[in-house]
Amino acid sequence: MAVSTGISDELICSICLDLFNTPILLPCAHTFCKQCLINVSERSTLRRQQSSQGGGSEEKLPPTIFCPNCRLEVKLGLEGINGLPRNTSLANIILSVKESRPAETLLCEVCDNDPARVASKICADCSLTYCLSCFRQLHPMRGTLKYHVIKDPGRSAMPVSRCLSPVFDSKSSRLTPAKDSYGTDTESGDESGTYANQDKVESIRRQIKNKKKELNNAMKTVQNLLKTVEEETEERMREVRSICSHINECVGEREAALLTILSQQRHESVKQCLSLSSEVKAQTLTLELLEDKVNDVLSVNALQPGSDVINDITSLQEKVAAIQSRALTMKAKLIPRQPKFGEVEVTKYVATLDFVRENKLTSPVFTEFHHRPVNGGPALVELKWKAIKNANKIILSARTKDAKGLDISTSVELPGSMTSYVMALPWGDTEYHMTLEASTDDVLLKYPMIGRNLRTLPYIHCFKARFNPATCHKKIAVLSGRDEIVHRKCKMANLNNACQITTSFQRLDTLEGAMADECLPLLPHIYWETILYFHVFGKLGDSKLLCDVGVCKHGSENDSALLCDNTKACCAYLVRRSNKIALEFWNGFNRETLPRSIPVLDLDQETEKTVKLGFYFDAMKRLFAIVSPGNNAILCQIHMKYTGVIPLCGLYCFDQVFGMIKFTEPQKLPNVLCKLIKGNTV
Repeated sequence: MAVSTGISDELICSICLDLFNTPILLPCAHTFCKQCLINVSERSTLRRQQSSQGGGSEEKLPPTIFCPNCRLEVKLGLEGINGLPRNTSLANIILSVKESRPAETLLCEVCDNDPARVASKICADCSLTYCLSCFRQLHPMRGTLKYHVIKDPGRSAMPVSRCLSPVFDSKSSRLTPAKDSYGTDTESGDESGTYANQDKVESIRRQIKNKKKELNNAMKTVQNLLKTVEEETEERMREVRSICSHINECVGEREAALLTILSQQRHESVKQCLSLSSEVKAQTLTLELLEDKVNDVLSVNALQPGSDVINDITSLQEKVAAIQSRALTMKAKLIPRQPKFGEVEVTKYVATLDFVRENKLTSPVFTEFHHRPVNGGPALVELKWKAIKNANKIILSARTKDAKGLDISTSVELPGSMTSYVMALPWGDTEYHMTLEASTDDVLLKYPMIGRNLRTLPYIHCFKARFNPATCHKKIAVLSGRDEIVHRKCKMANLNNACQITTSFQRLDTLEGAMADECLPLLPHIYWETILYFHVFGKLGDSKLLCDVGVCKHGSENDSALLCDNTKACCAYLVRRSNKIALEFWNGFNRETLPRSIPVLDLDQETEKTVKLGFYFDAMKRLFAIVSPGNNAILCQIHMKYTGVIPLCGLYCFDQVFGMIKFTEPQKLPNVLCKLIKGNTV
């Protein structure tokens, strides 16, 4: 029976037309199954015996066989076929092929049913597949059919341990089928000795290979488990930090309350002590005066023994009796003192805290806060939290105080499956206390409420830059909208709607460019955007400058013919580098070109491009940055020495490049501004 397609003919025995089983290598380099060669050897021996009987010669000839392919005579030793070498490499290849062969579902080829039933028998001699019913009817194992080789299709995906080619029976002088699982004869060759040991070695090798696969799978499992443990640990650590933050907030609030109560009690006690001290001092002064009068009475009585001092003594006795010194002592003892916290009281208090109660720490936990930059109105914050199991409702709340100290709160009710939400808070640059509360259908299961404090970002001031026709260079044309400039000498420039040239002593005469009509205000977080369009139509030399745009100290605009050469300016500029147009950056305060160079155009493929840049300036921190709104990335950031700066730009190479620079109002603020505002730059 021919094997299935997809297997190379080099792996098929030319005698049994099946995959090699125990392949034996002949001296002529041809390979056959061991059982097939045994059959050939027995037939050759039988023929020699028959020929010797017919000729009358009793000479014993050495055992030989002829190669079935090239007919080369091969002399066998005393061991016969067992003495020939085994093709081990080919055996390993066949083993790998058998292990990798997918299990196929074979259908009966002679079945009348539609669809055909699954085949349960394969006849190697008929080259047909049979279902069990068709096999019993059409292929009974009697007569000549009983010598056909029958296979089980389920065994095709399993390693075959013996050759199923017909075996030559010397007693009956005919071929008999090798027995398989259906009751036919087994292989007649001798499997003991050298080949049996080789089979054992091959079995051990296969076991080692399988063990290696199992170990590799175990290693992958361990690595995946290690990664999972790391991720789960990080997640639990974030939860612990959030819970501890909430605990610290609760403890801080309780600490502030207790300290306030103690301070009030101390104030009352000190007030009473001071009042009582004043009263004691007054009584002491009265006693000193009475003591002086007693001394005067004694001196008068000594000088005039007969004088009447009874009235004076009576008066002194009444005054001394009026001083209540013991009453003042009792008042001092009645002044309240700070009580000590007993161990029992502290334990009771701790037991009443929400975060110490016996409940599962599966409460909603804030994981991330992402701010959105805004230029007015409500502040936007994207809140993220861990998924809450069995929650059917989530209430997200924010609380703050207004200028008068009144509580302002806002809340939103969300489905329990949500894990993030962009919340609009009333004001920017304000402290808010955010709380997240989850509820379930189970009355007994209640999640504790978790809170976090956050401060919204301050507002972005969008600067509406406009060009001033009176201050631009005479070769630069400002269009009627005053937000766009082109070079007058460029042949591709359309000057129909350009502003008229005016005479002004403030006009730029060194730099071929234009500047804004006002300086940047002394405010934090100023942002504006600029569009650079250029079209290369001529032969542009290497390192040629196309345009530059940035800021410069007011009054130093004419210090250099190029903005990217001015020591009091910071800018981005477009320049040719090899066959590309690159965006580079200049820091005039340090007199250096920043090492970052970004290719924006390949001259081999295109000749025009539009580049959009965003500019950020913080007058308080003196921080200037250039960002890419489209890619939401920071291109460069520079710490400036001056605050009075003005937007400025220049156009060059008008005979090879048409350039246009336009100030535009931001339609959407890029999220990367949040990093610049918080100072968390990259």
